[in-house]
Amino acid sequence: MMSRVRVLKWVALGLGLLLIGLWPGLVENNKFWVTLGAQAAILMLLSSSLNLALGFTDLVSMAHTGIYAVGAYACGLIVTRLGLDFWLALPLATLVAGAVGGLMTLATLRAAHLYFAMVTLSFNLILLQLAFAWEGLTGGEGGLIGIKRPALGGQRLDLNQYYYLIWVLVLVSLWLIFNLVRSKFGRAFISIRGDEATAASLGVNPFKYKLISFATSSAFAGMAGALYAHLNGFVNPALGDSSGSLSLFVALFIGGVGTLSGPLLGVIFATGIERLLMVGGDALNKATNTASNTSYQALAYGLLLILTMAVLPSGIVGTWTKSKAGRKWSNFLAQLHPLPKPQELRVASSGLHIENQKPSTHNSFTTENTEVSQLLTRNPVPTDNRQPITDNLLNVSGMTKSFGGLRALRGVDMQIEPGEVRGLIGPNGSGKSTFVNVISGHLPYDSGQIEFGGEKLNRPATYQLAKRGQVRIFQAAHLFPNLSVVENMLAGFHNHSRQNFIEAALHLPHQREEEARLRQEAVNYLALVGLSERALTLAGSLSHGQQRLLEVARALAVGPRLLILDEPATGLTAEELRGLSSLIASLKQQHISVLLIEHNIDFLMRLCDRVSVFEYGEKIAEGTPAEVQSNPRVVVAYLGEPETIEESKVRP
Repeated sequence: MMSRVRVLKWVALGLGLLLIGLWPGLVENNKFWVTLGAQAAILMLLSSSLNLALGFTDLVSMAHTGIYAVGAYACGLIVTRLGLDFWLALPLATLVAGAVGGLMTLATLRAAHLYFAMVTLSFNLILLQLAFAWEGLTGGEGGLIGIKRPALGGQRLDLNQYYYLIWVLVLVSLWLIFNLVRSKFGRAFISIRGDEATAASLGVNPFKYKLISFATSSAFAGMAGALYAHLNGFVNPALGDSSGSLSLFVALFIGGVGTLSGPLLGVIFATGIERLLMVGGDALNKATNTASNTSYQALAYGLLLILTMAVLPSGIVGTWTKSKAGRKWSNFLAQLHPLPKPQELRVASSGLHIENQKPSTHNSFTTENTEVSQLLTRNPVPTDNRQPITDNLLNVSGMTKSFGGLRALRGVDMQIEPGEVRGLIGPNGSGKSTFVNVISGHLPYDSGQIEFGGEKLNRPATYQLAKRGQVRIFQAAHLFPNLSVVENMLAGFHNHSRQNFIEAALHLPHQREEEARLRQEAVNYLALVGLSERALTLAGSLSHGQQRLLEVARALAVGPRLLILDEPATGLTAEELRGLSSLIASLKQQHISVLLIEHNIDFLMRLCDRVSVFEYGEKIAEGTPAEVQSNPRVVVAYLGEPETIEESKVRP
């Protein structure tokens, strides 16, 4: 069955390439239809470039038509004004468009979602006005003319030959995008799209990877513009008109945002619809005696976009993937490329041996301390820059934080030693969450000092703390529900990867070897929490308890020295609680500190070496579990002041 499906995939790919190759002959070398085929390829590249920013990184760009025009103008100017060859002009124009996108990103990324879209729309209008106003460079409204097709071997390419060149370059570009999305970089993009705070807690620098995503997306858009300039023979400002974004978004949303094949399928539909609109518009023009059918096209595109969002909100590919039949098909395809089996570590007299682990027959987990310790010892996070800690791992002093007139933290001090399990308790509103948000970089503090690993930190970002070994799981599950369990797990290995952008884009052997190693490690960690059998299912389909266990496993994959667990026991069964207790005990053996915030007092008191108690933003008690439980002030904080006899007599 596996070989049969592989054969079908290769047959489908071969038929697609055959259709591309035979297209000029099928249309009898009609220039209109050959040009339409080349334009479809260019639009596929443009829509895929927008999908890289919008679909995978959640950057709603309204500037891609303008960047498309930048690539076209840059290539046209390099060829017509500087006299350079197409083969040099194309990569230069691609770099220019990428640089423009990068500069735009630096000025725009502080804005989010709708504001980001509005700022990029403003940039698009600026680029358009520059094309109109800078007549000495761009030719103004008339544009650049005389852009000839490239030459190869001293012979200028005809339309059919250039058609084939466009398709070759577009297919190579789509392959590069495919590789990026399925690499460390793609996982970083997708994690930012899912939840920026979660991505940062896994060691992803949101600003850096948004910049990489948008600059790369812009470069591919510029390349599409450069190819179009030599196909069309001239460039004018209308190429970057923001109204052109409508057809681009129609193609993307019809196919499916955030899918690899969606933009390609959407372009096929959009191109066919555009042709039908042109034919139908011509008929209406004759009937109504009007000169243009542009209004009909805009109206039809608008109605089509509304209809698509209402009936197929995730596009054709996205809706199919989420359907019952689509999920079965996805699971079937995933099983054709099975994950490696979990590995079990055994200590023998001859050293450390790795054996295939028998699959679990249940979804919860129980584990021995030795198994967990051995797996954590194999954690591939580099430790070159991590000096052994002989004093406190975390030292917080004088921490204050206010929200307007509300003082959430009032000069809080806390010290956590290496390998210590510290509990943090307090009534609701006592400042526990604020304290955790402050020390983990999610909130700026007003005053105080944080030392971690013997280093003083001045308001560090969350991703910087994750790289130093401070990892947090949140009070509510922060997973990526539309990704599989193993893909969620792989997101935790971001700092483990040493692949660079070129290796990822070209899918070089080193990158393939590293991906295989990380997948093995991901499966090992899933087996640790009893989720190896659910590795290929969507994380959003897990029970609440299983989602919490997946979060803990993913946090361990980051490579923590201090693991902050915010109510991890919520929703766990008794068996899962026992497994979690064993896991935390194993972390202690590995000298990994744990800060445990938990309302399950019995669970917390059994695990912790010391417990800190907050009330009204102050630390009111600290000590061993026995000392804290017998502290009168702690009892009052949780149960209230005992009622006197006189007060009870007054009550009716």
